[in-house]
Amino acid sequence: MDAIDSHTIRAPWIGETVRLIRAKHAFKGKLARVRDVLIRQDTPSGLRLVVDFLQYNPANPRVRETLDYDDLVEQEYEKYFFLLIYVC
Repeated sequence: MDAIDSHTIRAPWIGETVRLIRAKHAFKGKLARVRDVLIRQDTPSGLRLVVDFLQYNPANPRVRETLDYDDLVEQEYEKYFFLLIYVC
C-alpha cells in the first residue's frame, strides 16, 4: 500500500461550524469554524482540530486554538448529541 500524503487530502471538516463541549474550558459552548485537521496526534482520537472561534472578545483576543477532536461537536449534529446525553 502506498503512503498517503496528508497534505494532499482535504479533511471533510474544514470549514464546518463546531461547538466546544470540553468541560472547564474558557470557551465552552462557543461556536468555532474548523481551520485545519492535524492527524496522527497523541490523543485518544488521533486527531486535533485547529479552530477559529466566531465570537470575538476584546478582553481575550485569542481566537484560534488547537483542540482534541473529542472536545468538539459539529453544530449540525449537536441537537442529537445533547438529546442523547439527556436521555441516557
